[in-house]
Amino acid sequence: LNAEVFVKSGVSKAAYGVDKDTLLLSCAGRTGREKKMDLLIEALAQVDAQLPKWKLVIAGDGPERVRLQTQIERLGLKAKVQILGYIPRAKVLDLMEASDLFVFPSVTETQGMVVIEAMGRGTPVLAADAMGVGYMMRKADASGGDARGGWLAKAGDVDDYARLLVQVLNDKALRDSKIIEADALSRDYAAEAINAKLAGFYREALKETIQ
Repeated sequence: LNAEVFVKSGVSKAAYGVDKDTLLLSCAGRTGREKKMDLLIEALAQVDAQLPKWKLVIAGDGPERVRLQTQIERLGLKAKVQILGYIPRAKVLDLMEASDLFVFPSVTETQGMVVIEAMGRGTPVLAADAMGVGYMMRKADASGGDARGGWLAKAGDVDDYARLLVQVLNDKALRDSKIIEADALSRDYAAEAINAKLAGFYREALKETIQ
């Protein structure tokens, strides 16, 4: 991650039409079927009555955008779910920063750096326990979806997403407890940290060669 990820802009929820008493959720990425954004929308609809006031803003465009918009309207969530389409990366980072929770249900991410970017802006993450994202966030012997910098739902499981949305969105103290953890995890992926690790590997390799 480069330095701009960690430089907060001070953007507020108001920029996304959200008042201070409404929880702002965000998601970012190509709106392809593999990103499972339909699952996220379905889970929110399933537990809407059990949640505080909320709004989901999706940054991204792609082949599933029309189908997602149809789903939003069918579920009666037009006032609560907004798809922005493509926006510049700096604006995506601002959206992450303004959010109370970054939600990322994709099951195909080999690295999932978008999750680390959200954490770098001080936002905890609810993601899918799959591939690179699961590897980065998973804790040994953790239960109930608890993870580093946020929570991991069972990949592709709408009911587990719904369960965690209710748990996380109704507990501000729980969300706040993840902010420091999220920042620490993101710092592990800062350019300086990666360079230092690589330098260490090279030093060890040179020692082995000399010996």
